[in-house]
Amino acid sequence: MEGWEVEEEREAEPPKSKHQRVQTEAEAGAGTGDGAAAVGSVTLGFVCGKCGLWLQDKERMQAHCLGHDIPVTTYEGEKKPHACLVCKYRCDTSSQLKIHQRTHTGEKPYACSKCDFRATTNSNLKAHERTHTEEKPFACGMCTFRAAHACSMKRHQRIHTGEKPFACSQCDYKTTASHALKVHERTHTGEKPYLCHVCGYRCSSNRHLKIHKRKHKNVVAV
Repeated sequence: MEGWEVEEEREAEPPKSKHQRVQTEAEAGAGTGDGAAAVGSVTLGFVCGKCGLWLQDKERMQAHCLGHDIPVTTYEGEKKPHACLVCKYRCDTSSQLKIHQRTHTGEKPYACSKCDFRATTNSNLKAHERTHTEEKPFACGMCTFRAAHACSMKRHQRIHTGEKPFACSQCDYKTTASHALKVHERTHTGEKPYLCHVCGYRCSSNRHLKIHKRKHKNVVAV
């Protein structure tokens, strides 16, 4: 998986949450055969390469994957045995399902000791902690660039490969990153969410707003 990979937690369990427990498909079908019947059934669909979400609808999956800055991966074969009843996510192990269920319950049992950040997995917490330590363990093999996260390295390497997986649906524009595509799409929609509190100027990106604010040299930015 690209980016912050979901790992099987083998350490001591975090404190129990007060959130309501999410039932699995296997548990719901226990004793009736319903859960077992779903296991092993063949399906065609699309799976998120980062969080494992499985969907049959390609457009919904494309919208989901844009948030992770990764392309859509086609999934074909046997359904994975552990299923979430809240959505169509499926996985290989119960520990992976437990981690996924936190996206529905909001549970974030792993806390940063240096700020208020909380995470759903220990691996995500460790990735966050690099913002404090400035550790950058991922090195580019083609230049001196280093990154704190695998997903950041993946985006950087597209500079060398020329890969531009994010394409505009309304013109020929393509880009290396999902956030750049979102900014571009505003040229079609006319959306300008960034506001200058000094003069009321609005623009489509935070970078353009910062450039604009330089005009107010003698005014303290709000």
